[in-house]
Amino acid sequence: HRVLNRARWSTPRAAQILLGLLIAMLPPQWPVVIAVDETLERRQGARIRAKGMYRDAVRSRRSQVVTCLGVQWICMALLVPVPWSERPWALSFMTRLVRSARADVPQRSSDPDHPPASRCPSVRLSRTARARTTR
Repeated sequence: HRVLNRARWSTPRAAQILLGLLIAMLPPQWPVVIAVDETLERRQGARIRAKGMYRDAVRSRRSQVVTCLGVQWICMALLVPVPWSERPWALSFMTRLVRSARADVPQRSSDPDHPPASRCPSVRLSRTARARTTR
């Protein structure tokens, strides 16, 4: 814990390296499929940072959109075949907190690990890692 806590880390770079290693281990005939999942964690309270109002996919219907207070996470995973299952498994290589444009804390433009939803570079990151491993 102390090593991870005191060192300087780049989350996007670590995710890019991990994705490159995962793609290199895939069988050559297997296509590269990346799954993206947005998860809303319903949270309230004065001490919760980066909370905002988000569309709640579980409670919303076609006729009614429900929003709730919380934090939103984006998880990216590589779908890979495993020999003991007929279905591919999702190996997560990056999970990021996405700040709301109306977050209750001021935006820090110098914080690359927690961008606002309007400039989250997760998809660009996966494209870059795939391009580097296919060269």
